[in-house]
Amino acid sequence: MDKSHSDFHSQNAFCGSAGPEEMKHLFELIDDLTDTELKDLVNKVGITFIVDDGELERDAYEGVIDEDLPRSLSETLTSLGFDVVDIKDTQFRGKSDNLVFSFAQRSKAILFSGDLDFSNILSFPLGAHYGIVILRFPNEMSVKKINNETIRLLKMLKISDHKGILVILSPCKIRIRKEQKN
Repeated sequence: MDKSHSDFHSQNAFCGSAGPEEMKHLFELIDDLTDTELKDLVNKVGITFIVDDGELERDAYEGVIDEDLPRSLSETLTSLGFDVVDIKDTQFRGKSDNLVFSFAQRSKAILFSGDLDFSNILSFPLGAHYGIVILRFPNEMSVKKINNETIRLLKMLKISDHKGILVILSPCKIRIRKEQKN
């Protein structure tokens, strides 16, 4: 705990000054902490990026659906074999992007959202999360068509590991961004 505590404290990431490499390092440190260590760190350092999400029914989901997406997307993703939770069914409804993102990371889940803020690789660095899928469909598109197109596009993906990648789904188009290995 002491090493992690000093690493977190020295990064100064929670004052908004961390760059992509620092954030990647922080997410790796978070991933290695036990729940008790994480709660202790939150209390000692006063981190606002991470919250104690209380007792959840479970600690891991394959997908977290942001509140800006249709509720029926949960059934759609479940039909593809994903185990998902809709953020509207948690205490994170109406909370900041950072808190929603932290919940997804703590759950080791892919974050599904329509919010382009999650595509900002400076705020959410490639390689430093469990995957982000952005759905970009026209407002005029019906929920049924959005769900059907999401199924079609996700079935086309041949990615075995979503960890650390950004996927943007739009009508008839899939864009994938991965961390560049040197």
